[in-house]
Amino acid sequence: MIDRAINNKIKRLVIEAMTDMSLKGISKVKADHHQGPKALVVFHNGVCRLDKTLEQVRLIGKTTERLGVYRGESARSLVSMDEIKEKSEVKCVLDKVGPTDLEKVLNLSDILILPTFNFPAATKLAGLLCDNLESSIVFSALMKGKKILAAEDGFSWPDILINPNLKNEIDKIFNKLKIFGIVFCPTDQLNSVFQRLMIPKHDNHAVMSEQKDNTAKKLITAKDINTAVEKNQNTIKLALNGNVTPLAVDLAKEYAIKIIKL
Repeated sequence: MIDRAINNKIKRLVIEAMTDMSLKGISKVKADHHQGPKALVVFHNGVCRLDKTLEQVRLIGKTTERLGVYRGESARSLVSMDEIKEKSEVKCVLDKVGPTDLEKVLNLSDILILPTFNFPAATKLAGLLCDNLESSIVFSALMKGKKILAAEDGFSWPDILINPNLKNEIDKIFNKLKIFGIVFCPTDQLNSVFQRLMIPKHDNHAVMSEQKDNTAKKLITAKDINTAVEKNQNTIKLALNGNVTPLAVDLAKEYAIKIIKL
């Protein structure tokens, strides 16, 4: 009787998660709702830049129609779901979803995001080894030709890597994954790269709107950087002999906003 109650509870959670990701197709979209991409975020245990990671996931979530999060077993002891919910404002949690249903979420998603990708996971994938659900779902995404975006600095020890032969072998692994189709970028550029991958190049209206909002400025302040982030702009033009406030410089680095000097 207890097992049946537990199974029923898990079943309800799965249905709720699938419904939130629109797998059932029963959610009604308001006429003025932005039809953005759907994304699946899978956490590995490369969490040395966790605060930046969660902020990037929050920014990505602003422009997605649906965003679901799954924590791999290796990540659950390092980052709590409460922290993910609080800092990234994610609502669709898939931790209790089984392999079959997680695969359904992947099929629905336009992109798979790996914000805490780590070296062990990279090594396994390069060797076509899938020994857990988080590596299997990435391999499945590769086979299906899904867009995959991964952080390349989710672990700290490469920062002190000196041995050239070892570095060469590590580069081979990541180059192999790039050939497979994974796009890598620093953690603090996940949202910026996500926007470039998912916004259609033929969307002339969006391009013209960005160009209109990105005229050269004589003075760039923190407010200008925040506005660029809200409008998903990747660059801000600085007029000849223009100035940038120190706080704006820091924020531009944090949000991967490039300041172009004319």
